[in-house]
Amino acid sequence: MTRARVIQLLDEFFGTKYQTGEDVGIFLFRVKTAAARLQEAGHKVDGLYLGFKMIRYLPQEFQSIDRQMERRGIYCRQERSGTNT
Repeated sequence: MTRARVIQLLDEFFGTKYQTGEDVGIFLFRVKTAAARLQEAGHKVDGLYLGFKMIRYLPQEFQSIDRQMERRGIYCRQERSGTNT
């Protein structure tokens, strides 16, 4: 696999964002697919980063999940700049 292809896959993973009106399941599938492609290229995505990517752009109706995770010390909301919070 070429370096250019790996860069393209990294860009695809980090560029994946929830689209307004998109089914959340489809969004999560897109994130998992991008991570799987990276793993096939020999670059495993750590579970922490995968989970963070999955929750970062969720729509407003999922913000209660966001708050529960913060309360449990899973992450700090202030570290999520550029989100829907």
